Amino acid sequence: MEMMKTTTTAQSIMKAFLFTCNNMRRPPPSSPVFASPSALEDRTNLPRTPQSPWGRRLRKGGLTALVLGFALASYGVGATEYDDDDFGEYLADGLYTLKTDVRDRADIAEDIAEMLQAADSGNYDEVAFIYRDGKNSQKSNGAYRSLSSLSTLLADHAEGEQIYISSLKASNNDQSYAHSVVEELLDEAYGSEDAEEKRVLLACAARAAEFLNVWGWVAHRLQIVVGDCQAIEAGCDVNSDQEICRYYDEDWYTVNNNSGGLHSIEEAVAYYIGADQLRADHNSGHMLYSLAEKEARHFHTFDENDVLKQAKTNVQFLKIMQEMSGKVMAKGSCGTDGDGGGGDSMKKKNTSVELRMLMNEAIGTMTVPLIQLLIRHMYEAAVGTDPNQLERHKIMVTVAVKALLPQISTCDEVSLSPLERELTNRNSEEFMRSGFNALIALLQKNYSCLGVTCAEVGSYKGILPLCTEPLERNYIGAYIPQSNANRHANIDLDVLQMDIYMHFDGFHEAEMLYKYGKNAKTEHGLLSLQDLATLFPSVPEGPTADIYEVYKSYYGETNFVHNTILDAFSGSNNFAFSSNTQRREIIFYLLRTCVTTEAVVFKMYQALNGCSSGFIHDITSEKPHAWDEAAAYAIGNLEGWGGKDSGGQFIPLLQREHCATFGTCTTSPWEEPIASLMELGLAHLIRRDCKGLTESVREIQAALLVPLIQGVLYYSVTNEFENVAEQKQLEARGYVYAMAVLPWVHHVDPAAAKTIKDVMAMEITGEQRLAFGGHKAVFDAFTEVLPKMHVPCEDVGTDRTYTHRNVCPAEGSQSDSGAGKHKPLSFFGKNVGIFVSIALPLLLL
Repeated sequence: MEMMKTTTTAQSIMKAFLFTCNNMRRPPPSSPVFASPSALEDRTNLPRTPQSPWGRRLRKGGLTALVLGFALASYGVGATEYDDDDFGEYLADGLYTLKTDVRDRADIAEDIAEMLQAADSGNYDEVAFIYRDGKNSQKSNGAYRSLSSLSTLLADHAEGEQIYISSLKASNNDQSYAHSVVEELLDEAYGSEDAEEKRVLLACAARAAEFLNVWGWVAHRLQIVVGDCQAIEAGCDVNSDQEICRYYDEDWYTVNNNSGGLHSIEEAVAYYIGADQLRADHNSGHMLYSLAEKEARHFHTFDENDVLKQAKTNVQFLKIMQEMSGKVMAKGSCGTDGDGGGGDSMKKKNTSVELRMLMNEAIGTMTVPLIQLLIRHMYEAAVGTDPNQLERHKIMVTVAVKALLPQISTCDEVSLSPLERELTNRNSEEFMRSGFNALIALLQKNYSCLGVTCAEVGSYKGILPLCTEPLERNYIGAYIPQSNANRHANIDLDVLQMDIYMHFDGFHEAEMLYKYGKNAKTEHGLLSLQDLATLFPSVPEGPTADIYEVYKSYYGETNFVHNTILDAFSGSNNFAFSSNTQRREIIFYLLRTCVTTEAVVFKMYQALNGCSSGFIHDITSEKPHAWDEAAAYAIGNLEGWGGKDSGGQFIPLLQREHCATFGTCTTSPWEEPIASLMELGLAHLIRRDCKGLTESVREIQAALLVPLIQGVLYYSVTNEFENVAEQKQLEARGYVYAMAVLPWVHHVDPAAAKTIKDVMAMEITGEQRLAFGGHKAVFDAFTEVLPKMHVPCEDVGTDRTYTHRNVCPAEGSQSDSGAGKHKPLSFFGKNVGIFVSIALPLLLL
């Protein structure tokens, strides 16, 4: 079925005329387009009757629609027409034609309108009643849908979804975060004795319901579209126990030719636009479409190509909704074109992946007006000239920032703290203490993670200069790339967000992020952590190929780390009895100690392979780019300058994690920031000094290895001596650190590797603990093996917790020969196995 077709001029006019008739004269239909089974209404357990009410009709838009039809025709723009099975209802003067019965959702906009009217007279009881119980959006069972329910229902229906998890993260596990924000404003209004303050607080409560409750529910409905599509691809049925199958209703989705996904999309659109909205009109409407139109007037972010100059945000959002609708209604939709296995099939996309990308794009688009709202009220609160409006601006600052904090909490903890401290309490001495410019800079720092750009946000009234996007060759930590690798460095955001999702048991959402990526938008599309974990099947000739062969011969498969991560996600094989905490720790530390560091070594060798092949002097060539990518995966964009107060996730964090325990933070030669080592290697590469580059690779590999050895030693001690609530996660961390080191050890001393494995690499069942005295065997094994690995024992340091031991041999012992001396490391020939990436090693138990 063809989704859309362009009409002629006469058809455009007729369509507008029919819209007028529909809105002004047509009675409700005698029966719905399709019946709905149980659990359809907003995924609640409320029963549905055979017919949905139509709610309150918009009558004032009829004439506007007729005029609009002529206007479009005169501009030569055909109106949008659906097939004959259109449901016959329109939103915003025919801007959006509904194909499913969702008009009653749009009627909730009138609740906000009436709340604002009641707020004008200071009528707390009316505002609170409408918010909590609903008044205009009537369900098919006769009950009324309320704005409060759009938040309170999420606890039961949005578990595991990314936006819901972000609200839990920002609110210390408040399951009804948006509702709590609104109720806090209502409570303050109830207790206020100042009539004007009461009116302002009540009005802000109504707006907060729009910015938080409605916004969150729209995001939820879009997530449902993706989840249902994934459920179909996974073959879910009533007996399925997969996480993705929890809320999938097969009967509902298959009603009326698989249009359940379309119904969810149009629910989102109905909530987004509302029943009282005129197209491109910032004076009508009370939902998110209206918000975008209002803010576009302040920030001059109109779509110049749109006949009526709608806000770019609205044009883009509705375009995305049309794309999603087309995908869910297409023949054969939500079917995979890959088998999910290794090799090329892992790269194939399916419908749910495309829908997920569109959903993320839509959420970013919806975020733009919230940012504009915050900037506008912050500016007016800081430098506004109307003292009578100061309190309103300050309250709106707190509302707007609370709408954004959930997403910021999954972007950057460093930015989150001052924004939360200085913008959420208008009566605090801390309110905007850092100043407007400093706080805006923190907000702008997160634009990329929030899915927005400086151009999309615009400039407030032309007063504030338009912010600039980060330079393509901006600092990565303290490293200055010579090619466009900054976007690759955003992969650390994927690691951070995966950890947050798993912390709230969102393992499926974390797995999707691992497989398909979100934040690292490169010139070749989205880069995912799965891409980094599966680099080696495309390995080139040269030393990297030698590393690949050692890895493959040792483990017998090319994607061992990747498959281990998938097992941890699914809780299968070695992780069948692991707790969620252990699974989370295993995945998180595999990403940090294995996947990204594997990519670092791979890219360094890729650059080393090409050192003598020419093109090195061209800093835009592939070879320096490979070295810059290595730096990106080693450092990441979250790593601050000098590593202080950093939200970094990668190697600098590993170096800092245990250096205090072993006394190496200031004395170790490997303590020099990894950025400096990478800079030195880049200088060698550009000069085509291949010998110097080889030395840099050796030093960097040693710098990668030392914190891993420290991690094994640390957890061998703590897991034996400490009996704490976090025991399971400590055991999981020790497991991963040991697996990351063992192949290095095994190459030079199989007996030492077996000793370490026997102590550390236990089965993760949640019950087993390290045997007493096990740490001694681990320390002794490293004492024996470090000279063979050419790693000075002094660089590892001395445990300062329970044992006060180090891994240096006693003076005069056989192992003492060569200890503490930097021997040349061989990268080629028979010893190449020593320098296989630290990330490769995981020993299958």
